[in-house]
Amino acid sequence: MKARLKRYFYLTIGFFFLLLGILGIFLPLLPTTPFLILTALCFNKGSDKFHAWLLNHRILGPPIIDWQKNHVIQRKYKLLATVMMLTSSAFLFLKDNIPSVGKISFGIFVVVLIIFLWSQKSESGSP
Repeated sequence: MKARLKRYFYLTIGFFFLLLGILGIFLPLLPTTPFLILTALCFNKGSDKFHAWLLNHRILGPPIIDWQKNHVIQRKYKLLATVMMLTSSAFLFLKDNIPSVGKISFGIFVVVLIIFLWSQKSESGSP
């Protein structure tokens, strides 16, 4: 019973991350690749079937496989994520109704995420 609950927990969290990752394709605020990596981790623990589906998906699979095999995030995904995060940051910072603490917190989050993205290898062996 405990193993079954654990499996459902990982599947639920995995589908949540998958939803965020798919939304990240369309919304500049959400970075897709990190959510897909988290989805793969959860599906790996929750369901072989869903894990295989995700890895074999023609659009979602390649960035995950790159990460799992070589800890690589391709430059095109880094660039896309950076442009989208900076674009959403510009919109956020131009809004007058967002409190300063929210803007600062978001700015810190974006900077940390961009540093993480660009500190990862783009190809086997190079950042």
